[in-house]
Amino acid sequence: MWSPELNRAEEKTIRRRAALMRAWRRLEEMPEGKLVLADLFATCGLLEPSHTIGDAYETAFREGRRSIALHALERLRWTETELLALARRRTTDTVENAGEG
Repeated sequence: MWSPELNRAEEKTIRRRAALMRAWRRLEEMPEGKLVLADLFATCGLLEPSHTIGDAYETAFREGRRSIALHALERLRWTETELLALARRRTTDTVENAGEG
């Protein structure tokens, strides 16, 4: 991976990013990782509106929380189909949990 055009700091940055990308992919491949990611996305309000009428601070808080999920999605590079599947699971979970109360 090293070339004369890259200095040591650039090479270190590239290697770190490559390792991080592999780690994100491994997380996504494991059943436990998928469970954690689904929980993260739900907790971060990825599929929920972030705007709170009349409360700019709450809106900013929710947008900040949502940005964490968007960062994860960017790292995972999920497709639209995968996002729709997540939304369907979230809807199913909500309906099933409504009957428990």
